Amino acid sequence: LEDNEGSDYTSSMDLTEEQANRLAVLQRSAASTTEFRWEQRFEELETFLRTHGRKPRSNVGEERNLYHWMNRQQKRIRQLEDNEGSDYTSSMDLTEEQANRLAVLQRSAASTTEFRWEQRFEELETFLRTHGRKPRSNVGEERNLYHWMNRQQKRIRQLEDNEGS
Repeated sequence: LEDNEGSDYTSSMDLTEEQANRLAVLQRSAASTTEFRWEQRFEELETFLRTHGRKPRSNVGEERNLYHWMNRQQKRIRQLEDNEGSDYTSSMDLTEEQANRLAVLQRSAASTTEFRWEQRFEELETFLRTHGRKPRSNVGEERNLYHWMNRQQKRIRQLEDNEGS
């Protein structure tokens, strides 16, 4: 449209100025909707991490969508890093601000996870000292601690297996 401004050339493919303006408004509206939706999902992830002290899981129904969104953001961060210094941009790219906010959130989640691990360790230590035995899987209030302890033992075995290979 701008290239032909002032000329008599018209085609059925040319946009009128009004049409171009309407499309521009629509594109801005779509961009702001996308930014709004991104902001909503970011806040959902932030709340989830704060509430649960861990990342969402792919195998838990109500967490699955948030898990996939989080993974897409991590891929987008890698793409942003891969394209750093180039002129390449995509509508799927994160802004630098979004990437920075996600990085801060991930660091916060890591420290929360470490804090939660320390809490569970202290619970197990106190339980062992108090009861003189390991928690049982068939006793309601002991069940969660029993499963946590077993997961830690599996992780130890995995570390030992990896060191042996």
